[in-house]
Amino acid sequence: MTGQDRLFPKNPILIIDDEPSWLKSMALSLRLFADITNVVLCQDSRDAVNLLAEKSFSLVLLDLTMPHLSGELLLKSFSEKYPELPVIVVSGMNQIETAIECIKSGAVDFFCQNGRSAAGYQRHSQCHQAGGAKDVKISVWQKACSLIARPHTLPLQLS
Repeated sequence: MTGQDRLFPKNPILIIDDEPSWLKSMALSLRLFADITNVVLCQDSRDAVNLLAEKSFSLVLLDLTMPHLSGELLLKSFSEKYPELPVIVVSGMNQIETAIECIKSGAVDFFCQNGRSAAGYQRHSQCHQAGGAKDVKISVWQKACSLIARPHTLPLQLS
């Protein structure tokens, strides 16, 4: 069995955030606590559009506040070009209005980086029933959401 065979999910999760330590700790947390080993880290929001054009992803974890291209702008672009791709917004902003706007713009969920969910899992059944995500994407989404919802595991602090 090669290293490629052991990657889960088959199509990686794309994590977009301008903070390198948070990117690394999120990837480590996903691996340790959710058995998610196939991730692509994107620190520069300008690179995200090209990454999505070049590769298929199972899920996107997206920060909102970044230099160059904002998370809101990326979310709208992703929703238009890749409507079947689940996007979870993981932000430091704990504002219900922001969460509502993100869900309206196509995010399947919204989490504050402190682990509290502003929008919860309310979009899961709508996304699944609409056929917008394949079962494996729903499974990966559920694993990622369950990890994000546990504030003691996210992000894993690196020394």
